[in-house]
Amino acid sequence: MIQPILERQVDGLDLHKTWREDKSLFRGACLHFGGWRNAMRVAGFEPIKAERWSKQRIIGRLRAWGERSGETDLGTSDQALSSAACRFFGSHDAAFEAAGIESPARRWTKERVVATIQDRFIAGEASDRIGFGDEKLASAAYRHFGSWPAAVEAAGLIDKVTFKPQLRRWNQQRVIAEIRAWHDSGHRLAEVSRKYQALFHAARTHFGTWNKAIIAADLEPERRFYTKAEILDMIRQRHEAGESLSSGHPDVRNLAMLTVRHFGTWRKGLAAAGVVQFGRKKVAS
Repeated sequence: MIQPILERQVDGLDLHKTWREDKSLFRGACLHFGGWRNAMRVAGFEPIKAERWSKQRIIGRLRAWGERSGETDLGTSDQALSSAACRFFGSHDAAFEAAGIESPARRWTKERVVATIQDRFIAGEASDRIGFGDEKLASAAYRHFGSWPAAVEAAGLIDKVTFKPQLRRWNQQRVIAEIRAWHDSGHRLAEVSRKYQALFHAARTHFGTWNKAIIAADLEPERRFYTKAEILDMIRQRHEAGESLSSGHPDVRNLAMLTVRHFGTWRKGLAAAGVVQFGRKKVAS
């Protein structure tokens, strides 16, 4: 039973998710060792104590979770975070709101854009305004279809919905001015992607990334985005300091998530950093 546990850890998989991802291994270990925690100790790993949650910790974890692609169900992908969010905020939606990210259930898709355009038209809303006057709908239409007319055409209403051309067009100067105005009005820059999507997408169009646009406006980004080189340096620093490189360790989880996002798996990130990991032993190659 010890070997598959070691192999799972070497592959960069979270040992604390074994109960969900490899039920046969989990049950076998519990049967032979009297519990999963005992099996981990015999394999040479120290079980992690239960996390101490706070609203700030939950918000940070939710933002990191929201940045990962392909995950839409918080309860399935991170049960502990899901439970903590509901316990501290009352619901997932309230926790997402506090974290300044959009609930997966409310994320715009092509299908939702088309359906919303059709619903607004049937409801008789003013169709001479881009997005029927709804900036979020307009931003989603541009993001998924490239333009508002293209989205209207996809909804089958190109000959029925008329709209005035947009007089103000985005450029670098306008993006910078809007960012400064947003900041000066007391709003958080991290909220722009949710509350002012037109500005967020214009900034990425004209500057490449949202953070580069913020820096161009002589402001400090509120959220740090790491490069591959920076991530590898952090791994090496932990290795050289003799600190844990277990992906399930509380102090490593955020680094592990960044590594998986950039390199595919925790194991590949360690290899790229020149660190060979087996069991609890890490050797610099």
